[in-house]
Amino acid sequence: DRAQTLESIDVEHSEITHLGIFFPIYSLLKCSKRNRPVRVVKCVRFETPSLDVSDYVVAYLQKTLRFRVRAVARGLPKPRQLFLSYSTGKPLRRGSISGYILEVMSLAGIDVSCFKAHSARGGAPSYQASRGVSPGKILAQGDWMNLGTFQRFYERFTDNSVE
Repeated sequence: DRAQTLESIDVEHSEITHLGIFFPIYSLLKCSKRNRPVRVVKCVRFETPSLDVSDYVVAYLQKTLRFRVRAVARGLPKPRQLFLSYSTGKPLRRGSISGYILEVMSLAGIDVSCFKAHSARGGAPSYQASRGVSPGKILAQGDWMNLGTFQRFYERFTDNSVE
């Protein structure tokens, strides 16, 4: 997702189910359009513990609870954004989120001199396209209306995509 979307995740609107954690995004975003359903960030539950993002999100919420409680104790509004600064407890801004995405991409072995945080948006769909995943699934994953948008602006070919 875009850093703007991640910045807009509101824990007060989260829904936790046996399928995972769902965060509807009610803020106006760059990708918001009239008569389209509300965008939902999904942290899907997996049987494999290392892939279960919902467990990581719950652990993160538990670790950041002290910042939320501290703000209320000081008479400030409780931070509603999911991502908080570990040093200040204040909500992270888009630039900081992008920086963390870049750091994770670098740790994953991705050349961050060529790819930036927004490149992550097209990375998984590009990989899936190279593996023959249907265009419909790719469009749904990227929240694109037109396959041409993905192909023109996001699809990347790497040495790993050609066999």
